[in-house]
Amino acid sequence: MKKCITIALIFCMLLALASCGKTDTSSPENSISIDTENVEESEETEYSESEQSEYTEPEEEFITVDGSTIKNATGYHNGYNYVTFNDGTSAVFDKEGMEVARFPFAMEYEYTKWLNDDLLLVAGDGFYAYDYYREFVILSLSEGITYDSTKNEEREWTCLGAYGNTILVQRYLQGFNVDATYQVGFTDQYGTEPESWIDVPDTAEIDHDLGDGMYQIHFKGEKNDQSKDIYRLCNLSERTIITLSDYIFMLKEDGVKFYDGYIVMDGEKMDMSGNFSPVFGEDIRVDGASASTGLYAPNTVYAEGLIGFQYVYPSDNFDDYRSGYFDVNGNCIIDLKQYTERYIFRNMGAFLNGHTGVIMEARDNEQTYYACFDLKGQLMYEPFFETDNSATFTLFDGGYYIKHQGSTDTFYDVTGETYQPLVADMSFLPDNVQFEGWNSYGQYQYSEGIFTVDAYDSSVSCYKFYHKDGTELFLQMKVDPTDGEF
Repeated sequence: MKKCITIALIFCMLLALASCGKTDTSSPENSISIDTENVEESEETEYSESEQSEYTEPEEEFITVDGSTIKNATGYHNGYNYVTFNDGTSAVFDKEGMEVARFPFAMEYEYTKWLNDDLLLVAGDGFYAYDYYREFVILSLSEGITYDSTKNEEREWTCLGAYGNTILVQRYLQGFNVDATYQVGFTDQYGTEPESWIDVPDTAEIDHDLGDGMYQIHFKGEKNDQSKDIYRLCNLSERTIITLSDYIFMLKEDGVKFYDGYIVMDGEKMDMSGNFSPVFGEDIRVDGASASTGLYAPNTVYAEGLIGFQYVYPSDNFDDYRSGYFDVNGNCIIDLKQYTERYIFRNMGAFLNGHTGVIMEARDNEQTYYACFDLKGQLMYEPFFETDNSATFTLFDGGYYIKHQGSTDTFYDVTGETYQPLVADMSFLPDNVQFEGWNSYGQYQYSEGIFTVDAYDSSVSCYKFYHKDGTELFLQMKVDPTDGEF
């Protein structure tokens, strides 16, 4: 009996539980379907969006560079200013003054050159009066230090020149060699071993950058026998070296560069293959201004398709001379003979932006005059002179002058107007003009539209930078020392 009752109670309890847990699945409104896979994806997506909304890219923080911490600054070239600091580091700044790269390196450099928009050559320990260096480093804005000759003492390479991603190097030959004691070859920005080396009898004595990746190098031959010297023209763009059949002294004059594929001076021209030819006919003689062996200053160089000569005349008739600026084929483009009755041309400057300056001496009283001409041979203003003997003048390409007198510099524009550098608004200046001087602000240089000033403060060097309108440019360095540092 008890068993029957117990079984009945259990049965009733089961019926009650079944009734409470029953779900009507026939109606979609009442049905519940759980898709665990979609739930997981939904949760992940929701989490990701939440994270994205909360995350913001941290802004770069900059601080203004203290000019007294700067050890040296190249000024602006190729759009950048390379600056070394007293703490042994260096950095590159753009024309807005913002840091674009930083390096744990600061060589005591004597020479810098931008090889392209990314690579900078920094060189030091050079040979007196020559343009080649025993220590050199290649810096890359994108990769950092790509090659450092000071870290590879076994090579002992000397840098003779650089252009693009090509560096011309020289090495000393170990051991006895009757044909050569040195070799030269081409490497890249990583210091890759040259594919081949060219034997040369002795070390380079004169190395001159002729522009456009061209270098003229004078290798010494035998001691006390200059006839055994070898002159080579090196084309770094094509990685070729040729021996020149002739040598003209002009190639080591300051400012001599290739223009439109030629170098012109001393009445001769040389193309980029090292071929020489006369500018004028066989019976034509040249003297003065651009002739390095002439009576007058050898400062004129071939630029903007023109070069100046004081006298160009038939060999048998000096009275039939022409004075002025000539093209590469000897044609007189700007005839200045009318001025030679009153003046002697002591310095005929190079053209830049369609203007050139000339320094003349009056025939009657030997007074020095300064003038500027345009491409049509027209005077931009009446020639002027200076009566104060304490003042000196420097002529720059493009017909610009700076008058130096004590701690004051006066800048003469091509119009004859005068300005005080770093004081007056000089916004009219083209960015491709370059000049330098000294005034109460300090020693300054102008390049690419910006003045770089080494302003001494209590005998301590302090660099400052100014736009051409006179407003100061403050360099900005990233706060995080690891940002942008290689």
